[in-house]
Amino acid sequence: WPSPAYVQATDLGFDGPQIMLDKRRWLKKNQRPLWQQTGHIATISDYFVFGLTGSWSSEPSTASLLGLVDLPKRAWWPESLHLLGRGEESFAPLVPIGSSVGALSHEGAHLIGLCPGPRVFAGGLDHMVAALGAGLGKHTSLSESTGTVLAALALRDDFSPRNGISIGPYPETKQLAYIAFRSPGAEVVELYRDRYFPGVP
Repeated sequence: WPSPAYVQATDLGFDGPQIMLDKRRWLKKNQRPLWQQTGHIATISDYFVFGLTGSWSSEPSTASLLGLVDLPKRAWWPESLHLLGRGEESFAPLVPIGSSVGALSHEGAHLIGLCPGPRVFAGGLDHMVAALGAGLGKHTSLSESTGTVLAALALRDDFSPRNGISIGPYPETKQLAYIAFRSPGAEVVELYRDRYFPGVP
């Protein structure tokens, strides 16, 4: 693992302890009772939207990094879910980036200090949205954004999974975003600050 079939289906060309299937192995070994009691699995953005609307949804640009999504079909991949020991009912329905996912509930409005009722729309992976804002596909052919990692994105028409690359759906087009990550990202700035400006917040 990962097998060629895994890479072809999920588009995830890298593995490691941050991947959902590896976390599952750790949980099964070290937190088995907790894992057995878990009824729903969500990304932090899924949980945020649930807190605002009271309904579950998941968008594929973030969900694809779990290694559980069949990207060409925009659906949860049964083989990965089987390895995870879960069924599709443990995950939220996949919805396109930018689609309406419900209205701001009374509970959600109370949490953020707004009035209930406005529509809530699905966001996307941070680097994907940064690339959209930078004009990738319209004004430039390559986007780089720096956060937890340094991420470079380019758009392609074909689906050609490969090692070291993650592929995800790109908003407002049928093209796919090819993403290469490198760590550390913004941590380099923090290291520079700590070395040359110690004590400066």
